[in-house]
Amino acid sequence: MKSHSKLNCPEIIYNELEQFIYSKSYVFLTRKLDHNIQIRKYNINDSFETVAKYIDLHGGKIVYGVSILESDILFEKQAFAVWESPENTLHHVTRGSNMKIMFIPNENPYVIPEDYVSDFYNLFSTKEESCIEEFISNKRRFQELMSKTTSSLTEDEMNDICRYGNLSALERLTNKKIEKDFDLKDRILKRVKK
Repeated sequence: MKSHSKLNCPEIIYNELEQFIYSKSYVFLTRKLDHNIQIRKYNINDSFETVAKYIDLHGGKIVYGVSILESDILFEKQAFAVWESPENTLHHVTRGSNMKIMFIPNENPYVIPEDYVSDFYNLFSTKEESCIEEFISNKRRFQELMSKTTSSLTEDEMNDICRYGNLSALERLTNKKIEKDFDLKDRILKRVKK
């Protein structure tokens, strides 16, 4: 069975997704890398740092917004930055993120956002789907910790970051819980077939 918690770029826009994004000004972008750019290992906002370094090498501007991701169980709005070339075209240049992204510029796209933590929408929002709510809660905590500077993290917070290993352990745990919940698994599979 596929990884339900793996977030990808939406392939098509449909009613439920439109209600989540609340915007008509989105673009689909495919990643283009510059292998000369090196970033820190733990950084929840790799795109901010990457685009800033990209500008140093190629000129242009940084555009802040959100990337929209979806899986079989949730939607996510993730704080994200893209590069605006001197010709005013937008480009996705961040390694480690999805190859394709759906990007929505912020209302003030040239001003760095104050909040980096993602916004989530549980597609199976009932009390029975505690494993999905737990996944969202843990992922939100992970992102909050990752947005802090390393020097301000407590030992327990550093342990939380290491335990989730960039969220892959959290995804595996969530998938195991979904596999055991036959009713939820069946409803997810029905949604996937739509």
